[in-house]
Amino acid sequence: MAARSKPLQVLLKRLTVIQETWRTDMEHNPTNTAAHPVETGPSNWRDYPAGLALYALCELAEDVAQRNLEPADLDELLAAASDFQDEVIDYEYGGGWDEPGRGLDFIPIACKNIVKEPRQGKLDLPSDANKFLHEFKGLLARVLSFNEFLPQRAEYDPTTRPSEAHTSPLARFHPHRVASATPELTALTEARCEITSTDSAAPLALAISQNDVASLLGATGRDGISTLSIQPISLSQNAADAVTVDIDAHFEGVPYAMCLDGQRSLAWLGDQDRVKAYRWTLPENADSKGSVQPLHTFASKGYGGAMFLRNAGGRIFRSGTCGMAIWDLASLAAASGTTASNVGRGKGKKKAKQDGGSPPTTTVEAKALSEIVTMDDHPDGSGNILAIHRSEETRRCTRVSAVDLETHKIAARFLGHSADVNCIATSKELRDPTGFVTAASDGGVRFYDTRLPTPQFAIDHGEEKIYTAVYEHIGGHPFIIFGAHKSQQIQVWDVRGRAALYQLSTGNNAVRDLAWDAPSQSLFAATEFSNGLRGYRWAGSEEEQFLWPKMAWHGENEFGVPFDAGNHRIIRYKFKSDANPNVVPASGRTA
Repeated sequence: MAARSKPLQVLLKRLTVIQETWRTDMEHNPTNTAAHPVETGPSNWRDYPAGLALYALCELAEDVAQRNLEPADLDELLAAASDFQDEVIDYEYGGGWDEPGRGLDFIPIACKNIVKEPRQGKLDLPSDANKFLHEFKGLLARVLSFNEFLPQRAEYDPTTRPSEAHTSPLARFHPHRVASATPELTALTEARCEITSTDSAAPLALAISQNDVASLLGATGRDGISTLSIQPISLSQNAADAVTVDIDAHFEGVPYAMCLDGQRSLAWLGDQDRVKAYRWTLPENADSKGSVQPLHTFASKGYGGAMFLRNAGGRIFRSGTCGMAIWDLASLAAASGTTASNVGRGKGKKKAKQDGGSPPTTTVEAKALSEIVTMDDHPDGSGNILAIHRSEETRRCTRVSAVDLETHKIAARFLGHSADVNCIATSKELRDPTGFVTAASDGGVRFYDTRLPTPQFAIDHGEEKIYTAVYEHIGGHPFIIFGAHKSQQIQVWDVRGRAALYQLSTGNNAVRDLAWDAPSQSLFAATEFSNGLRGYRWAGSEEEQFLWPKMAWHGENEFGVPFDAGNHRIIRYKFKSDANPNVVPASGRTA
């Protein structure tokens, strides 16, 4: 092994100091309480040992980026820093403390350039609970700084709508505005959208092909079969109900990996042990029926991670515990190695066990290709990927990297998360060759430059898990759109201004996944209903009463019209300059 360079030795010593300081802080702070005063940034809420260590890591990585290190030295240092970041996070969440309950339930965001939404408090609560505490404001004021802790919840103000004629009443605006130069930009920034929805089973994921949108839905019925529902984007959501084709996905486990090949109308689905392909044909009209043709079954045991297509859909890649499995369709066809005879045939999980499946055409053993749970294409168009890795040691998904598919090596590493990373997204319509976004379980949505190891800025959405985000250039302007789970909303952010524009109602549903279709200027949201077991109350006036969930995050007066989904739904927000604001979904439970 070659001797380490002096600059690397110095930087590794700094990392060692951070590690030793963290361990000393834990030893001297057995109750794991916040230390005061500590200057680590704009908020003393990250003054726990974990937060201090993670913030120091970001400072170190930021300093390293300014030095002209050799690539091998840079990778060694950032790999060690990434290992330590994972160790700190797992210690808090994984019960590293000697006494139960000492670990943090939530590690606050600990990096530089944190931006918060206007009116966001430190103690976020559902609408009814928030209202109750505000009624006791005088009592609480003697105990804590009331306005600092509770978010300010004002009723909907119609005067905040940028366009009275076209802005949707299901959008709630923040003060920040973007100068509009194109019709597409105006429609997005002013929330000029028509909103429609379709009831569904519990959604797992969304995907957009060239002309269609696919919703992977959870298992229903006695057989426990998941469904992939496909409908054309060109039609309105309601009209598309009649021309939807559903694929019954017969797997022994739950299919969670999905890829669409729109050019060939192929849907690829995968559970832990298999990958299956189906060709769909949509019905021509409401009086005809579509068709589904099962094509392939691939045996992917040991390769149950992220799945993606290359070579115009001719090669299928899937990450596993030791590397990557690759199926080459041309080679398999030439060798007669694939068959559609039993793909998705029969019923239920018992039949799924009988499906054989072709082994991979080839496998590549490489740590950089292993344990990838989520990925997206690298924004530079090189064909490489950005990946979220699961740690072999802790099983946490906190490691984000750029992976070179030709050399099978890590090309760059990215730090700055405080919990599992759930989503990674790059711009599709107008490529930003260096920008990407992550969504994490620490309530953060981070914007990165692929040339730097730390976030350019981080959106702090409070203490909740963020499962999905999209990063798109719309009307030539970059936006981040993310869906919130606990707070049941979609947020639209201006990247250049680093500021929130508005939130969209999801009908009191949690957001599971988002997908943007540029040609139709449509945002699709897969949303989960979770208010049923918590009960409903009567709301509205004496003349017009309706039911509202007791634990809904928003009150019935926080948007221009009350909308409660009352079921799992796929919601479509179609943006256009002449949008009819009266096009909104009907509530699911009215009496």
